Amino acid sequence: MSGAGFPLRGVLDGTEGATASSLRARALDCYRAALKAADPAEAELWIGTGGWFEQAAREAEDGPDPAGEPDDGSVVAFPLERRRSRRVPLRDGALLVVRGRVLVVRTQDVSRGGARLLLPEEASLAEGEALSLSIPGVCHARPGRVVGMDGRHLRLEFSDAG
Repeated sequence: MSGAGFPLRGVLDGTEGATASSLRARALDCYRAALKAADPAEAELWIGTGGWFEQAAREAEDGPDPAGEPDDGSVVAFPLERRRSRRVPLRDGALLVVRGRVLVVRTQDVSRGGARLLLPEEASLAEGEALSLSIPGVCHARPGRVVGMDGRHLRLEFSDAG
């Protein structure tokens, strides 16, 4: 874990009575911290906490789920994934550099191993093509390659994924 002690200390402070939008902003902050975490166990904590904030935001809008379990403070569960690292929903602007050309794209989700992006309409890339991705506050010129295209959605794998 990074730093001294528990990395999430203070994250849940001040959530009582918070608005749905402020809770969603905290969830996004947690997902960004997960992407930056060097330790996979720390990343899992951040992802779980982000899920908690998402659930709290839904409840702030709609009230508690009447069919749901009583609030026992547990973290929201995520579906089982076959990937080596969990995808984090992150919808932000980003820059993709391919063949010396810079494209402004929008992230859909990101993991330690890759990302899914929404490309501009005029963009078309080939499978295996080398690229680099920069997401403000997350990564800068991270190398990767195209692993698939589906319409305007590009799936990429980071070259330095461990």
